[in-house]
Amino acid sequence: MSLSTSRPVRLTGKVSRPRHMAALLLAATSALLASLAGSPAHAAVTLPVGNNTAFAADNQFVLSDELQFQLKKPSGQDWQLHLQPSLDYFIASHISVGGMVSINAGGGGGSWAVGPRAGYALPLGERVTFWPMVMIKANRANSHTSTELWLKAPFLFHLVPHFFVGVGPYYFAQMSGGDYSEFGFQSIIGGYF
Repeated sequence: MSLSTSRPVRLTGKVSRPRHMAALLLAATSALLASLAGSPAHAAVTLPVGNNTAFAADNQFVLSDELQFQLKKPSGQDWQLHLQPSLDYFIASHISVGGMVSINAGGGGGSWAVGPRAGYALPLGERVTFWPMVMIKANRANSHTSTELWLKAPFLFHLVPHFFVGVGPYYFAQMSGGDYSEFGFQSIIGGYF
């Protein structure tokens, strides 16, 4: 089976895409999460030190600060970094729901965003977890409002019990308020209790 689009894909961090691409990505991610959730073969990551050290256990909270970065510098503009605190809760083993809040200021303008999300934590070993997530994000910048579909796929590295760092790819596409999409890599640092 072959998928093709009528628009080219550029490797500059922006992706030209047909409008139905966001719906296809959401459906594929949902199917993957549903199939993984039904698999009993995956146990929570257990670190050998201390008590209650399993990541992605039932009734567990995860606080993280996602530091978004881009590998490009727009012409005439500075590099931008924004802090984006988030809170996730594991409603069942490996299945998380949560959200994020983002506030940005600088350059003569300001913006805010909120986004609920869901994910599935897949252990890849004692100290590594793959935690893909899907999020719907609402943004407000100056007088412009937009809605985006985000897909994130970070690999978490559990350095010590209850603490992790990670990095992974992301993709987002505007669903309303524009026709922009982007991909890149994003870091994450956090803890769980």
